[in-house]
Amino acid sequence: MILLEVNNRIVEETLRLRIKNALAGVKLEPLNINLADFDGVLYRISTPNNEKTKVAISISLKFYKELQSHGADELLRKIYGDLFMDETEEGFDVTVQIDLTNIPDDWEEKWVQELGRLKRNCFASVFLRYFDFQEGLENETVTEGADQRVSLVTLHIKCCISLNN
Repeated sequence: MILLEVNNRIVEETLRLRIKNALAGVKLEPLNINLADFDGVLYRISTPNNEKTKVAISISLKFYKELQSHGADELLRKIYGDLFMDETEEGFDVTVQIDLTNIPDDWEEKWVQELGRLKRNCFASVFLRYFDFQEGLENETVTEGADQRVSLVTLHIKCCISLNN
């Protein structure tokens, strides 16, 4: 059995190195890394507009529009706050950006670990909504909300298939 991590190590290692270099005063060079995860999810780690003190992490998922309909953007805004960009890089569904001139003391946890879990956090929205929906079913009649249940279950299955392929 293969055990898959919920984070992307390349994203984490790239950010960790970039932040350490910024803290050490090393001259920062432009950054443009494109990578694909095991399930076809695409990432880009770059310096937007050649602003060497900024790092953008963008992600493209096959069915992000469906995830959006189940609260993905709202959850990502809650998790990433000001790092979440309303405008994404062209060809990507989500972009988050850090500013290396304002590095928090807890950057390892706040930036490296959280941004390494960007894909996981995109998928989390549907699971959280599904769990909330299930809790709400205790007070609901059988016929109410049937369409939403089917939609959530379908997206849940797609997420699981994507994670396993």
